[in-house]
Amino acid sequence: IISKGADVEIVKVPDVVGKPLYLAQATIEDLGLEVGNIEEVENDAEKDTVIYQNYAPGSEVEKGSIVIDLQISLGPAS
Repeated sequence: IISKGADVEIVKVPDVVGKPLYLAQATIEDLGLEVGNIEEVENDAEKDTVIYQNYAPGSEVEKGSIVIDLQISLGPAS
Protein backbone atom coordinates (compact mmCIF):
# COMPACT_ATOMS: atom_id res chain seq x y z
CA ILE A 1 0.00 0.00 0.00
CA ILE A 2 1.39 3.38 -0.97
CA SER A 3 0.27 6.35 1.09
CA LYS A 4 -0.27 9.65 -0.63
CA GLY A 5 0.05 11.38 2.73
CA ALA A 6 -2.39 13.68 4.39
CA ASP A 7 -4.39 16.04 2.26
CA VAL A 8 -2.60 19.36 2.53
CA GLU A 9 -4.51 22.53 1.74
CA ILE A 10 -2.47 25.55 0.69
CA VAL A 11 -3.87 29.04 1.33
CA LYS A 12 -2.52 32.50 0.61
CA VAL A 13 -1.81 34.82 3.52
CA PRO A 14 -4.30 37.69 3.28
CA ASP A 15 -3.30 41.35 3.29
CA VAL A 16 -4.97 42.75 6.39
CA VAL A 17 -2.86 45.90 6.84
CA GLY A 18 -5.15 48.93 6.85
CA LYS A 19 -8.19 46.92 7.92
CA PRO A 20 -10.02 47.15 11.25
CA LEU A 21 -8.88 44.49 13.72
CA TYR A 22 -12.24 42.68 13.81
CA LEU A 23 -12.22 42.31 10.01
CA ALA A 24 -8.57 41.25 9.94
CA GLN A 25 -9.21 38.53 12.53
CA ALA A 26 -12.25 37.23 10.64
CA THR A 27 -10.37 37.21 7.33
CA ILE A 28 -7.43 35.28 8.79
CA GLU A 29 -9.60 32.77 10.64
CA ASP A 30 -11.87 32.21 7.61
CA LEU A 31 -8.80 30.90 5.77
CA GLY A 32 -8.04 28.40 8.52
CA LEU A 33 -5.12 30.40 9.87
CA GLU A 34 -4.66 31.63 13.42
CA VAL A 35 -4.24 35.13 14.86
CA GLY A 36 -1.39 35.25 17.35
CA ASN A 37 -0.17 38.18 19.39
CA ILE A 38 -1.85 41.53 18.92
CA GLU A 39 0.37 44.44 19.91
CA GLU A 40 -0.92 47.98 20.28
CA VAL A 41 1.49 50.67 19.08
CA GLU A 42 1.37 54.43 18.72
CA ASN A 43 0.57 55.35 15.14
CA ASP A 44 -1.36 57.99 13.23
CA ALA A 45 -3.73 55.40 11.73
CA GLU A 46 -7.26 55.14 13.10
CA LYS A 47 -7.54 53.27 16.41
CA ASP A 48 -7.66 49.46 16.10
CA THR A 49 -6.46 49.52 12.49
CA VAL A 50 -3.89 46.86 11.56
CA ILE A 51 -0.58 48.53 10.69
CA TYR A 52 1.68 45.44 10.50
CA GLN A 53 1.44 41.69 10.01
CA ASN A 54 4.37 39.30 10.37
CA TYR A 55 3.71 37.21 7.24
CA ALA A 56 3.90 38.70 3.78
CA PRO A 57 0.54 38.93 1.99
CA GLY A 58 0.27 36.42 -0.83
CA SER A 59 2.66 33.93 0.77
CA GLU A 60 1.45 30.38 0.23
CA VAL A 61 1.25 28.39 3.45
CA GLU A 62 -0.31 25.17 4.66
CA LYS A 63 -3.73 25.75 6.18
CA GLY A 64 -3.43 25.77 9.97
CA SER A 65 0.36 25.87 9.89
CA ILE A 66 1.09 29.46 10.91
CA VAL A 67 0.12 32.04 13.49
CA ILE A 68 -0.12 35.60 12.21
CA ASP A 69 0.95 38.28 14.68
CA LEU A 70 -0.51 41.77 14.22
CA GLN A 71 0.23 45.30 15.34
CA ILE A 72 -2.69 47.68 15.66
CA SER A 73 -2.78 51.43 16.08
CA LEU A 74 -3.66 53.11 19.34
CA GLY A 75 -4.90 56.01 17.22
CA PRO A 76 -3.51 59.48 16.61
CA ALA A 77 -1.99 61.22 19.61
CA SER A 78 -4.39 63.62 21.30
